[in-house]
Amino acid sequence: LHQNIHPRADAVVKLKANNIQQGILISSASIFIFWAFFFLRGSTSAEIQKCLGQGDSYETAQCLVPHFKKITREKSAEYALEKAAALVKQGDLESCHLISHEIGEAAAEAHASDPDQALEACTRDCLSGCYHGAVRWYIESGFSSNELADQAGVFCEAFSGDRARYIDCVHGVGHGLVASEELAFEQIIGACRSFDAQKQSACLSGVFMPHTENYLDLPEQHLREQLHLIC
Repeated sequence: LHQNIHPRADAVVKLKANNIQQGILISSASIFIFWAFFFLRGSTSAEIQKCLGQGDSYETAQCLVPHFKKITREKSAEYALEKAAALVKQGDLESCHLISHEIGEAAAEAHASDPDQALEACTRDCLSGCYHGAVRWYIESGFSSNELADQAGVFCEAFSGDRARYIDCVHGVGHGLVASEELAFEQIIGACRSFDAQKQSACLSGVFMPHTENYLDLPEQHLREQLHLIC
């Protein structure tokens, strides 16, 4: 009887022991993952806490810009875009598009003599804003007022083999034309009209976006008074 029962008892004890060990391992792993996530999130929050929760998405994004430009310089545009997009997914930020513009400019500054390398560093996270910001920086920095309107579009020909990047580039041209502050608004519109119909739309949207944003910092009452002048 002892010979029949004892092995079974040993087996039950071993099975229970194994289950306990597995439970401990799973619990330990779960606790580690939880605290790792908490630490990483807490670290990020500590660095950008002063910017989040301001109640104004535009001001929050502006506050975060130096942080993400620093990440771009120290690591990469791709890494910075990933972190910015994560804030949107977590619900901490409404949009990372404005931030991605600045990431693009930081990438362009890091590769001032090589636009293709700067654009390769960008991704389409945050509505492709990195491409827009990078092209804007090159357009601002690379053309005099005499050639800006006539030659800005030539910059994008290097990307004609990739339709998505080409359209992003043309949109960035629109940003750059406005940011240069060297051309009258009518001249900027004329420069965009030099593209074909689809590219005109991309260029013009790149013009109208910063043109409209110029009014966002106005006090509300002043903005209401200026609304009819924007368009």
